[in-house]
Amino acid sequence: MRIAVAFVLAACTPSTKRPPLEARAPTHDEPCDVGAWKALATSPRRARISGREVIVVAERGDRTQVVAWLGRSILVGTDVSGERLDRVVTHENAVARAPGGPWLPGVVAEPGLAASGSGAWLAVHSDSPLEVIGFVPRAATGRLWEAHDAPVTGSSLPAHAELLAAPAFGAEQVASITGGYDIVDRVEPGPAGWQRVEAHTGAVRVEGWTEVPRPSPLHNIYDFSDDTIEGDLVYPDGMPARPHAEPGCIRARPDDGAPVLGIVTDAVWGRSFSAGWLEGSVDAPWGRIDGYVRGAVSTDPPWL
Repeated sequence: MRIAVAFVLAACTPSTKRPPLEARAPTHDEPCDVGAWKALATSPRRARISGREVIVVAERGDRTQVVAWLGRSILVGTDVSGERLDRVVTHENAVARAPGGPWLPGVVAEPGLAASGSGAWLAVHSDSPLEVIGFVPRAATGRLWEAHDAPVTGSSLPAHAELLAAPAFGAEQVASITGGYDIVDRVEPGPAGWQRVEAHTGAVRVEGWTEVPRPSPLHNIYDFSDDTIEGDLVYPDGMPARPHAEPGCIRARPDDGAPVLGIVTDAVWGRSFSAGWLEGSVDAPWGRIDGYVRGAVSTDPPWL
């Protein structure tokens, strides 16, 4: 019986047309070993497929074995043609305003930033909360990169701000920052009415100047630390019993000996349930995966 529910709703993204045979090909047919799957996900190498990040496990000829987390509870894997991997920035590199330059002052593209186009210069675009648009040399790009720990951040700007190359109106804009995100590494005072800002995301690092924000008369800080809410969380009476997947392996068929397509690390809701198996589909970066997980029926939310 076909189903229309994913194992985890948060893991699904809008579907796009992808080669179905490659998307459905299993990579593992050994007995269920959740620990071994988690170990695969510790590889530091990364790639992108259709814009989404995947973990690179191994390369065999023109095939690349990858795994990907879908939300926080599902890890799936397959092997894909190397041609399926997107082109990305592979090492830190300056960003140019236009092909061939000039460089954007204080802007550095980080490994993993997607690059597109053809020719000697490729377009890059880091989206909100730290937006940068520019170009990098093709020589600075490839298919794989090494993951690294992002620097610790500690603050945010109170509102959207344009970062300029110099503390002066009319100076070149190098980036824009969305307020409220903890991506700001340092804020230093500058000439009257200006401040120097350093910020980063996993895609770019920037340094620039922005106006010092003016205090808003509508901005207040409220302290609710002494407030308490008494009582227990009560669920509605008659909450229907629903099946959920138990932590374990996703298999290609409802059979404990079927190939393993991935794992579920936490119990999650589902709908289609038969003979102890929960059937579902997830949208992986390389395409849809249909599979089966051992399940149970309960009225208690499995995340508690």
